[in-house]
Amino acid sequence: MRRSLALLFVAALTLLSGCGLLGGASPDAAPNDKVERSIIRVGQLKLTDALPLNIAIDKGYFKAEGLDVVLSVVGRGSESFDKLQAGDLDFGLMSYPNALIPQAKHVAELTVVADAAETTEGYVLCVVRKDSPIRDPRQLVGKKIAISSPKGISELAMTDQLAGLGITADQVKFPSIPITDMPGVLASGAVDAAVISEPVLTQAVKRDGLSTVLAPFSGPTANFPWSGWVAMKKFTDANPKTTDAFRRALLRGVADANSDRGLVEKAAVKNLGVDDQTAALMILPVYPRNTAPDPLQRVADLLAKYGQIPRRANSTSLAAELDMHAMLPPPLTPTSWATTNSR
Repeated sequence: MRRSLALLFVAALTLLSGCGLLGGASPDAAPNDKVERSIIRVGQLKLTDALPLNIAIDKGYFKAEGLDVVLSVVGRGSESFDKLQAGDLDFGLMSYPNALIPQAKHVAELTVVADAAETTEGYVLCVVRKDSPIRDPRQLVGKKIAISSPKGISELAMTDQLAGLGITADQVKFPSIPITDMPGVLASGAVDAAVISEPVLTQAVKRDGLSTVLAPFSGPTANFPWSGWVAMKKFTDANPKTTDAFRRALLRGVADANSDRGLVEKAAVKNLGVDDQTAALMILPVYPRNTAPDPLQRVADLLAKYGQIPRRANSTSLAAELDMHAMLPPPLTPTSWATTNSR
């Protein structure tokens, strides 16, 4: 009798685990009447870029679309790409070079599912310790400048800014360090400068009194696409309803974030672990309401300018061979847009 009860208990646990009630949710959970797969694995960075997603989760927008989100935090965008390629994530947040370089070099086929964040003045800064002798960006020659992902958006923008000052990329070093770790590494003296974004930037400035030496996203790189939500193309091709459901839910979170700063601050306190004062002081990016190819083409063309991806053949311009139209999903249907915007 005891053996029978034990077997029944094990069977019940197995059933519950398969249904995702014990946290071991299977990504291949049975579809519902709205989507091909009801459980999606999403990787986010612990940055303000992800707050519209967090808002959408907290408000039940994904649930309304028939989706359960299994959320994990990655240290940098290159980790998102690695996990997507390995099949460990369905959607991942990353800076655009992490997606565009593999696409252009035919390492992987990816879809930019949604634009996440566009830089604003002061959202990302290259900073040094308050006691650093570096006060002018020309003093960065021969120095170590921490960036998040190797060949990522920060390195790209810094390369362009320094080039404008007559400094080539081989005259500086760009060690890769997760943004959340940068203040500590900078304080230790292991690097001379760091390119930090929000909310880590405001936290570090408040605590350590950092000094700004360069604004990477200014002048030619002002209002620049910073990060996006990306998936493998084979996933979006096989799961178009799931992909569109993700986009609709996220767009509702974007709309809320754009209309209510207080809501964003509350989401930052809850999901990013910042205090109320930091949340009130942090500079927010633009959360784009649509994903258009032209802004993203700026990233591709800048990558081509510095030889990171191929340029157009038989062209004297620096334009990229990569056409961003090819990496975007089909537009949401008018019905989908109407449904999203009416909620």
